[in-house]
Amino acid sequence: MNPAPSSTPSSSPTASYILNQEQVLIEIFDSLHGEDWKENSGWKNASSVSSDYCFWFGVSCSMEEGELLRPRKVISLELPDNGLMGTLPSSIKDLQGLERLILHRNKVKVTSDIGELTSLQYLNLGYNYMASTVPTELGRLQSLEELWLYNCRFSGSIPSEVGLLSSLSHLHLENNYLSSSLPSEIGMLSSLKELYLKENILSGIIPSDLGRLKNLQWLSLIANNFTSSTIPSELGNLQSLNELDLHDLAFFGPIPSELGLLNSLSSLNLSDNALNGTIPTELGLLSGFQRSMSPMVEVWLSDRSFSFNLSNNFLRGTIPSEIGTLASMDTLLLHGNFLNGTIPTELGELVSLTSLDLSDNNLYGDIPAEIGGTLKSLMELRLSGNNLYGNIPFELFELTSLLHLNLSGNKLNGTLPSEVGQLVSLQEFSLHANNFSGTIPYEIGALKNVKSFDLRINYLEGPVPSEIGLMSNAASISLANNKLSGSIPTTIGMLLQLHSLELVDN
Repeated sequence: MNPAPSSTPSSSPTASYILNQEQVLIEIFDSLHGEDWKENSGWKNASSVSSDYCFWFGVSCSMEEGELLRPRKVISLELPDNGLMGTLPSSIKDLQGLERLILHRNKVKVTSDIGELTSLQYLNLGYNYMASTVPTELGRLQSLEELWLYNCRFSGSIPSEVGLLSSLSHLHLENNYLSSSLPSEIGMLSSLKELYLKENILSGIIPSDLGRLKNLQWLSLIANNFTSSTIPSELGNLQSLNELDLHDLAFFGPIPSELGLLNSLSSLNLSDNALNGTIPTELGLLSGFQRSMSPMVEVWLSDRSFSFNLSNNFLRGTIPSEIGTLASMDTLLLHGNFLNGTIPTELGELVSLTSLDLSDNNLYGDIPAEIGGTLKSLMELRLSGNNLYGNIPFELFELTSLLHLNLSGNKLNGTLPSEVGQLVSLQEFSLHANNFSGTIPYEIGALKNVKSFDLRINYLEGPVPSEIGLMSNAASISLANNKLSGSIPTTIGMLLQLHSLELVDN
């Protein structure tokens, strides 16, 4: 009888491939101090005949056709936050089937060999201590869809080769030390949905090529050193953009009216720049903020925040009444500008609004009753530091969800009505530096949640009501610089949280 053909693993090309895959994993284990990993089941038994590397912790394989249909090709290596330390061995380039490499929150470094993993679709090396430049070889990863290199201490410039990653949908390079200008080649990433470059030291101008990213949904460039730059009008071409965050980037010049074309936008933050000119009326066209959608879409969007922040700039002119059409808006922040004119009554149409801050401008006139009449969800109302006059509209005291009410530093007058006691959720109540007269209503005793209560610098008279002792959470009370008389109520001694009490100049 003739001897049976040999079937030992070493005689088969497939077996050789298997051994090579396993050897690469063993080298990774040795190079990254595998004995000290938090979890290394399977890896420590690599020399065992019964060990199958496809079942080692963090390893996944594809199914290869064969006699036993056993998984063999390594397609995923996922070892996040596992105590890895060291440099990935150059042999990792032999894992040619690798599609996912997830090693974030370790102490791993990579070399240029990472560019040989041409099947890679997902790469996450975030929160590792690279202390090097971003490898230009990443431009070879033509299949890459997501690239996460945040918090890696990368320095130098963003390589222009990144623009070759035509399949890329997510690019996260935030929280590094990347410098120089933003390469215009990023505008070639036609599939890009997320671009996060915040908290680096990028400089120069923002390239108009970003306007070519038609699929971009999220853009964050904050906390960089962009200089001598205006906001590119081409950003108005980003029809898929959900969030535009350009705050604190030293931008100057006007707000481009083209931003009104961003129909998918739900968050706009241009605060803390040096923008001037007027607020474009075209921003009232932001249909992503408007409530003209099907009930099913409204349910899908119910957990999203619709924020509009232009605060702390040099904007002038009036507040456009067109903003009143943005009915899904929940946050409107325009404080710290030079806006003038009256507060548009159309703001009363922003029925989803929870926060409204128009403080520190040059606004004048009455507070519109519409703000109190319809904004039932409002929790924060700040109109301080303007030239508003007249009485507080009674409708404001119907805002029972209100937590913060600051109308200080205006020219408001009249008396404080008993309806103030309806604001039972209130934590901050500030009317200081106005022209209020009359007595302090005893209904203030209903404000049991108030922490800061400030009526100083008015013309209030009469006694301090004993009910003040019922404001059990009050930490600061200021009634100074009024015309109050009588004795200090002993009930103030009941306020165990109180640390500041001002009654001088009465």
